[in-house]
Amino acid sequence: MSKKILIPLLPALLVLAACETAPAGSDPGSTGTSVDTGNLPTSIVNGSFENGLEGWTAGGSGAFVEDDVSDLTAFSDGVLADKEGTYVYAGGTYSLASFTGTMQSDPFILGGIGQIALKMGAMKNADLCYIEFYEVGNDTPLSFTANGGEESLTKLTNADFDGEGITSHLIRNVVDLSAYLDKFIYIKVTDNDIGSSYEDYSFCNLDDFKVLNSLTEFNDAMVEREDALYANKQEPIDQDPPVTKLRNGNFETGDTSYWLSTSGTVFKQAGLLMDSKGTYWEEAREYFGEGSYFLSSFVSEELTGAIRSEKFTVTDEDGDGHSYVSFMIGGGRDASNYVAVVDGSTGIELMRQANIAFKDPTLAQGLVTYYLDVSDYIGDVLYFSVVDGASGGGFAGIEVDDFRINLSLAELESSIAEKKAWASGNPSAHDDTNKALQALYNGGMSFPLAGSAPAVKESGGYALDLKMSPGTYSLLTYLSRIEATDDYTSSDDLKREIVSGSCDGSTVDVSNPASVDMSTAGEYVYEVKISDAYGQSTTTRIRITTIEDLSYSNTIENGDFETGDASGWELVAGTANLATAISSETVFWAEEIPFNKQGTWFWNGWTAAAEADTYTIRSTVFTLGGSGYISFKIGGRTAYVNLRTESGDLLATYYNSAFNSATPPFPYIADGSFTGTMVPYVADVREYMGQNLYIELVDNGTADWGVGFFDDIKTYYASAVDIGSMRDTVSQNGVNVDIPYRWASEM
Repeated sequence: MSKKILIPLLPALLVLAACETAPAGSDPGSTGTSVDTGNLPTSIVNGSFENGLEGWTAGGSGAFVEDDVSDLTAFSDGVLADKEGTYVYAGGTYSLASFTGTMQSDPFILGGIGQIALKMGAMKNADLCYIEFYEVGNDTPLSFTANGGEESLTKLTNADFDGEGITSHLIRNVVDLSAYLDKFIYIKVTDNDIGSSYEDYSFCNLDDFKVLNSLTEFNDAMVEREDALYANKQEPIDQDPPVTKLRNGNFETGDTSYWLSTSGTVFKQAGLLMDSKGTYWEEAREYFGEGSYFLSSFVSEELTGAIRSEKFTVTDEDGDGHSYVSFMIGGGRDASNYVAVVDGSTGIELMRQANIAFKDPTLAQGLVTYYLDVSDYIGDVLYFSVVDGASGGGFAGIEVDDFRINLSLAELESSIAEKKAWASGNPSAHDDTNKALQALYNGGMSFPLAGSAPAVKESGGYALDLKMSPGTYSLLTYLSRIEATDDYTSSDDLKREIVSGSCDGSTVDVSNPASVDMSTAGEYVYEVKISDAYGQSTTTRIRITTIEDLSYSNTIENGDFETGDASGWELVAGTANLATAISSETVFWAEEIPFNKQGTWFWNGWTAAAEADTYTIRSTVFTLGGSGYISFKIGGRTAYVNLRTESGDLLATYYNSAFNSATPPFPYIADGSFTGTMVPYVADVREYMGQNLYIELVDNGTADWGVGFFDDIKTYYASAVDIGSMRDTVSQNGVNVDIPYRWASEM
């Protein structure tokens, strides 16, 4: 709302100086050329830059150039350009922010009431970026007052810049030069700031230089200034003493009240508040926000920045030495997007939480609740900082909601129980999201509670009971296969270690569990300790019986994933969620691109991990028989299949040679587009006939289409294959397309 005020004329405005006339051709001073003062205009030529730099002369090292005059509607930091007319001088638009120089207007006769109004923005460093006024023929800058103040100045600087509410904004300023009424003057803008990035604001935004002709114009200019300051200045958000319950921790005010943008520009944009009950994408994925609103920096994935909450005091509500906080995060594929708990006095980050639950598309922007233990900081003053440090697209944004502080132990336990129950109730319309949420809140993430010691699934007194050929093996692989759960510590965070080992009752060396000698046939028993985050442990055992001339089935377990889960496969490296990896989807995206799965289920790299993650999963061991051929389906740019001996020696690595994401032919597989569509391959491995082998499915890249899709791994063909007659048939947009089998290409 405009706050109309009438600002009384300063005493200087009541006395009009007598008109002075200098002889034609007098020395123009620092203008550097002679000026015919008899023909000077009575207004500032092209003060709004509607004609480029006409009427202005640039000097120095490139800070002021014609191409910086722009018709843009918003500056590079997203701030709307409150310009007059069509054009504005937007520094750093074409020229580099590090360039320096000067720009001065053509001389003019100062008329009207002797006041000059202008708009200025950026110009962060007042010592290096400023505006001066000179009388023709005199190198000494004129003295003036500004914006109704009484201080005598010689340089107009951007005193309104605060780096938070006001940055590149064009704010009206009014300069009182009435003591020089009817003098021949000119304006000089200086930029000596060599700051190299846009966020240094080491340049000048300028517009609408004009001489004011009446008290009404003066009053309007000052009202415009006050309105702009009122709209953009950020008020202090911290209460004294600090709050013990956040005001607007859930953004239900519908704005960012009690939050302060502290760096960058992304959290200064419009449209940060999102509808918690809304959905995203055509498939209507849910946000799962709390209440009506949540905060999102996806308004611009290119911009970065940080925003903080008000400061709060950590209290111990029950007097038992416990205090906890919680908040929700969505998006944030990159670890440089996170929520931090920060010391309110020093600004030092004490704790940091990224969105470990991110999965595209399963939980790409769905909000997940995280809990942190801040008991060590009871009595201290802290605040939350939401940081968006990623740019360039690919989910380079972060969403947050429902910040809560000073939770008691009972409140924490109750909140976690509610989340577990909520996830178990299938809150999403999408099965893959429901599976991900259930896995996440039940072993997929850790909570700051001790609970009970881990529970281990055993059969016959052993967590694993295996038969293998004699050889040297890594026990670390088998540790990951032990099924252990904990009520509050994530399965990935459980510590697993070999305590001791024996062979037929005699002690064996387990000092290097990555390479254990089991080359002598016998019964090896290893004691394993599994500990949670609080050091509570459970002891279990692994038994491995090595047998000479051991043979296995000719087929691997669950090579086609038709069990509907990842049974028969183990994660041996990297990051993947076996609980959510198996999918029944048939097509993806609006173009209805087929996955080309076999049967109902397949390994879906999008539900297994983020594209930024890599991993390796291993099959059961098989003895190569039949005709000595194997086959598999793979999709994605970074999908590979390894063939290894039982002891781990690499025999071959096959890649997706058909991958093609070019446009065209994307998205049509009939034209040769193969992205997430799995292509069937055959490998001739007859030279390994009779050997015990296993398969690894690998996603080893994070580039575009850094994802792997796998299905239908066959390790037994009774007779030699006729690859020319082997083909899959899929349908895309009602058109049937044949996908022929291909010989697998080795790396």
